[in-house]
Amino acid sequence: GFPVFARGTAIRGTAKISEGEIGGRVHIGAVGISRGDLILGDADGVVALPTEMIDEILARAEQRVKKETDIVEKIKHGSTTMELYGFE
Repeated sequence: GFPVFARGTAIRGTAKISEGEIGGRVHIGAVGISRGDLILGDADGVVALPTEMIDEILARAEQRVKKETDIVEKIKHGSTTMELYGFE
């Protein structure tokens, strides 16, 4: 049920060079993906988050959302981005 699209590449057939493995690490370009990694995609692209870093990444994302929400609120109340970011 997950739509996947490709542009510019059409595989006409496949060949098995080795038997492969189930649950092994795969590489897409320079990105290695392991079983359990979180894969997220939207209109801007796709990102693979390593399992062992998910908690840290989510905590940092929440901090960023809070910081950006605070900035938007300050702008609504009259602050300028020049003031908020310390630009002269």
